[in-house]
Amino acid sequence: MKQQNAATSWEGCPFPTLAAAFIPPQSWEEIYTPEVALSRGTLFAQLDKPFIGERDDR
Repeated sequence: MKQQNAATSWEGCPFPTLAAAFIPPQSWEEIYTPEVALSRGTLFAQLDKPFIGERDDR
């Protein structure tokens, strides 16, 4: 039995599917002005979650 590794298992496959994403539609309820959206990184206020950074010193 021939053993395959990751490099040879894709041979002959021109466009392998590596992942698939599902993104639910976002409703246009409350949106930021363009200036605020650029500074916050999102147009939608519902997606604007505060970043609570914690270091992982493993």
